[in-house]
Amino acid sequence: MNQALQCVNVPIFPNIKTRFFFTLSSKRLSFSPNDIVLEAEAPSSLIASCSHAAKAAEEAVRAIATGDSLRNMKLEFLRRLTARRQIKEVESMIEKSKDDFCYAYVHSVRIETEVNPCHYGEHALELILGDAPELKALGVDGLLSAVALTAIGRWIEHRRF
Repeated sequence: MNQALQCVNVPIFPNIKTRFFFTLSSKRLSFSPNDIVLEAEAPSSLIASCSHAAKAAEEAVRAIATGDSLRNMKLEFLRRLTARRQIKEVESMIEKSKDDFCYAYVHSVRIETEVNPCHYGEHALELILGDAPELKALGVDGLLSAVALTAIGRWIEHRRF
């Protein structure tokens, strides 16, 4: 059914001068406080691919660094992950989810520990993109585009849940 997603030390670039790494795990990992930039959890049903989660983390870190974000880093990651404007919609999706959680990390150093792969949601595209058929037709690339557009304040319209 769900496929395991190996997603460790993926380089992300929230700005030209900074390079961080993104890791997604089905188990919590521990980092030195100096090495962790963002730590968040998300239902696996909201993650379509490693690149989707990494792009959401990159945009969340960028938004936090520029002050164009929520003060809550975890909610900012979820907001970018779902390409949604309203936190109430994001919270509603999380409450309805009965899936396992994945733990997302943005860190400043490569990790060498073994990471348990996270499973991604088979219906994540449908759940996140909702009534945006032009983006759904593009698959994960459409979702990545929707997440990238959040960096310039563009959000796709969604049906109500």
